[in-house]
Amino acid sequence: MATNSAYSPKTAQRITKVANLRVQGTSWAAIAKKFRYSNSDSARKAITGNHPDVWRTAYEEARDRFLDEVEAEAVLTNRELIRPIRDDGERRDERIRAMAARALQDHAAKLRAQAPQQHLTVPVNVNVSNSSTNIPDAELLDACRAAGLAVPAGISRGILDADGSDLP
Repeated sequence: MATNSAYSPKTAQRITKVANLRVQGTSWAAIAKKFRYSNSDSARKAITGNHPDVWRTAYEEARDRFLDEVEAEAVLTNRELIRPIRDDGERRDERIRAMAARALQDHAAKLRAQAPQQHLTVPVNVNVSNSSTNIPDAELLDACRAAGLAVPAGISRGILDADGSDLP
């Protein structure tokens, strides 16, 4: 975060820390206690009221980072849920697999709709035929079809690019 010359680096660091705490759900009362303000109102006024531009920038940056982290965790969780066998060796419910596949498909559609500069800079390859994924193509195709999902052509070969197009 670029600091405004009217604010000390220490103040900007405190605002950044508070912004990170707020986007993660920390209450103003807890922030007041952590940073030794007399109460939640005085903490809120001192941070947001005295430094509105710095606060707004710090909060937006913290929110964007937090949302990126949450989205990444959701994608990882859904990728785990589409696997037919759980870590304990039990079969996973097909409805859960279908819902996870739908969530991943929705996420992929959202990424495709974004401007190119908003895409990940590292290509994300999905190889469902790879033995490390434990997802046989036929099972994944069946789960997608059972859920009424469109099945990208690359799934039958096992490799898709981040934008959903087939890799050569």
